[in-house]
Amino acid sequence: MTDKSTPEPEKQTAEKEPAKLSFSLPQLLGSAAAAATVAYVGSSLGTAGTIFGAALASVIGALAGTVYTAGLDRTGRRLGSVMRRGWERIRNADPELDETAEDAESAGAALGAQPPPDKERTWRHIAWRIGVAAAAIFAVAFLAITAWELVTGRSLDGGEGTSAASVSGVPSATEPSGASGATGDTAAPADGLVTDEVDGDMQTTSTTAPPQTASCSITTVLKVGSSGDEVTCLEQQLSAAGYLTAAADGTFDDTTDTAVRAYQSAFALEVDGIVGRQTAQSMGIWAGPLGPLPATDADCPSTSHGAIVDRANQRAALCENGHIIHEFPMTSAWSQPDPGTYEVYAKDLNASSNLTGQYSTMTHFVAFTRGKYKGARIAFHSIPKYSNGEYVQPLESVGTEAYHGESSGCIRVLPEDAVRIWDWLSIGDEVHVIS
Repeated sequence: MTDKSTPEPEKQTAEKEPAKLSFSLPQLLGSAAAAATVAYVGSSLGTAGTIFGAALASVIGALAGTVYTAGLDRTGRRLGSVMRRGWERIRNADPELDETAEDAESAGAALGAQPPPDKERTWRHIAWRIGVAAAAIFAVAFLAITAWELVTGRSLDGGEGTSAASVSGVPSATEPSGASGATGDTAAPADGLVTDEVDGDMQTTSTTAPPQTASCSITTVLKVGSSGDEVTCLEQQLSAAGYLTAAADGTFDDTTDTAVRAYQSAFALEVDGIVGRQTAQSMGIWAGPLGPLPATDADCPSTSHGAIVDRANQRAALCENGHIIHEFPMTSAWSQPDPGTYEVYAKDLNASSNLTGQYSTMTHFVAFTRGKYKGARIAFHSIPKYSNGEYVQPLESVGTEAYHGESSGCIRVLPEDAVRIWDWLSIGDEVHVIS
């Protein structure tokens, strides 16, 4: 005899029950934590805004969201179980607490299992819940990121301050500055701005050499270890100016080095103890080449990875352990950055500018100092492009004197050199500006 029994009512109902859209507190918190993790990893790896970054973010977000949600859900269930057992014991001792116990069980369930779904939900109600969930995820993620930035004192992009501060009013690297009236070295720092956009550089370099006024002269660079008549000439000038008390003996030793540094400091020169063309010209004893002296290994910074910026020659170089390993052309400003050694403090894969009156973008932005007029960021970056794909200056013009000063402060380089600099320099590596 054939069994004609009907399916169980509960099973039949379950098969016909449509899927319900619902959110729980663990899901919201887990998604927020996952979003914060994605933002941190993308910023640290410099992949934000790229196709690879989007793919990486989706993988990390999915994995992190699952792990965080599972952990929070497990914690909520355990907490609810503990609370139920505790209230059960109290209720057995005092039946009047039944209502309070039910409230406690509801609080535990809020952290754990989801409440049973409603029988009917309209699309408007579903959209409302999605909006609330998205807003909650964003708020928690934003607060988590801001808290991390406040604790560390740095934003996720490696710059100063917090992302909240930039959103609330400080212009970013991709916005017009809107700055006016701020000039001179005492101007307030313009966080996020690019010197290609706002610093208003002016030509201050002269190709006319100061006159030779001393009775003796030098024709080459002098530093510790040098000796001979030219060192004697140097020592005589330092003695006459009151910076050297010992007798001139033709040996560039520690005493001479100390005197040179004191002289350089007094005359606002780069204090490095090396007597090159600029220091010698200020003493009136330079008789060497009037053209710029090229960078050498001695100009490499102290970090194992570093870079040299030579404004006078419109050349730059990458260094490894005190040796130049790659030289390349560049386009810079006339009067900045000033000679000195600076640390890389931020890296942004993309930035933009309005310097030429048109919106342009640049890539592989490696910031190492700030402009001396308005405090905007100075960095290596690729030659900017207009929205139509045209470069703001011809690629073959990079490194030529004709385009010297086209930038207001940043160091423009060819696209392939920008990538190489980006890969070579890390936060904390040094950049030595020598002219």
